[in-house]
Amino acid sequence: MNDNPKPGGLSDGDILRCLIDGSIKLTPYSTDDAREVLAFREDFAKFQKQQLAAEEIREIDPSHKTAVALNKMLQPASIDVVLDKTITRFNSEEFPSVKPWEEQIGLTYQQIIEQGETFILQPDHFILGSTFEHVTLANNILARFEGKSSLGRIGQATHITAGFVDPGFQGNITVELKNNNELPIELKPGMKIGQFAFERLDREALVSYGETTIGSHYQNQRESTPARFDDFHLTDVYEDSNTNP
Repeated sequence: MNDNPKPGGLSDGDILRCLIDGSIKLTPYSTDDAREVLAFREDFAKFQKQQLAAEEIREIDPSHKTAVALNKMLQPASIDVVLDKTITRFNSEEFPSVKPWEEQIGLTYQQIIEQGETFILQPDHFILGSTFEHVTLANNILARFEGKSSLGRIGQATHITAGFVDPGFQGNITVELKNNNELPIELKPGMKIGQFAFERLDREALVSYGETTIGSHYQNQRESTPARFDDFHLTDVYEDSNTNP
């Protein structure tokens, strides 16, 4: 184990080592899962370099289902995540507009996609979903949520602006889903919806996400979480323009 890991983007091996040392926690995967996958991938890398015979590769126990899943979801520098069963919809029949600076009770409501069913996202419609996976980041690790290219090629946007996850964050990731296709798109719980890429900072953040001093709104969020606009900031741009013609 490297005691002085370099800052920058994390490879698959780096992600696994972070899952082992706890600087990244990603439910449902355990440290044992990460150890098993790391052993397999390190042996496979040696095999590719002709440093190890095929029969010497430490295989993942097929009965160890979460380890098998982790290896399948882990990409060279990211890890795939899937859609949970809860979505949040907007009550467009009762609200003519969204006003971010004031509370609008009843603006959104949750819906459960029942087992065996799908949610049909109509063209140009927008909903909130959530990752099934729960992530916890150390104070020197950040994450970026990115969409899957296969979904992008059918017009499915999986985040609009909120792809950045700060150091210290804990919770499921709310994903912003919009259908840019001319056809409806069916969404099914458990389908791949995006991927996490991770970066290590060269030093820990002085104040991590979740501290009340910086007004973190979504620490420990579960399921799809609507926007929270309490303590919404407004700068008086009119006063500024009057005093500085």
